[in-house]
Amino acid sequence: MSTPKQVNGHKPAVNLVPITKDDLVQVAEGNIAMFPSFYHGLEPADRRPPHAVRVQRHARRFERVLDSPDTVCTKAVLAEPFAGQPVGSLVGIAVWHKPGAPVVNPKRRAVLGDEYHGDAHSWDHVDMGAYEKIWTEWDDMRDRLMAGKDHWYLCPIWVKDEYQGFGFGRLLLEDILNRCDQQIPPTPVYLEATPTGKGLYKKLGFVEVGTSEYVEMVRWHKDGRAEP
Repeated sequence: MSTPKQVNGHKPAVNLVPITKDDLVQVAEGNIAMFPSFYHGLEPADRRPPHAVRVQRHARRFERVLDSPDTVCTKAVLAEPFAGQPVGSLVGIAVWHKPGAPVVNPKRRAVLGDEYHGDAHSWDHVDMGAYEKIWTEWDDMRDRLMAGKDHWYLCPIWVKDEYQGFGFGRLLLEDILNRCDQQIPPTPVYLEATPTGKGLYKKLGFVEVGTSEYVEMVRWHKDGRAEP
């Protein structure tokens, strides 16, 4: 079967719609697949369950993120059949933390609220020391760099490999960036960028404000101007 990039140069149409609980397994699969080195350190190989179990546990944890009143979770899906894939097939996602929310990553265990047995079980193979260390460091950095300013926080965004190069990452970003630009002054946006993602973010007005491996970037204005 042809991959999407090989279908007569045609760009598929997509819709942006909210992520639902029916998407949790696919989102979990994508998170793990798109950030393998990141999750490798948080879910050590000697503690990691079979892949299907790992995905189900990740999906259970992400369900609490989806339910949070502080998040906006959006997916891009095919609006037409394409390369053998039906309408509604998942293309990519973006998860946003809203302005005014606590400067604490919504994936942190303590933020997810009271746990039921299944929730606790979903963390069994996670190295909680490493997990809390990285999120604490990132949260502290964001808190320092944003200095109390309300902002959107992207955490995370990805597009499936077979749909990259069509501009869908930009589309997912602009869904929120356009809202920001309607405000006076524009609402800032904060993210941690992978080395491969920095180029797109810079085109959309983000500037580097940190030097971590996942470099901290902020968008104050769409033209890339610095903080007002």
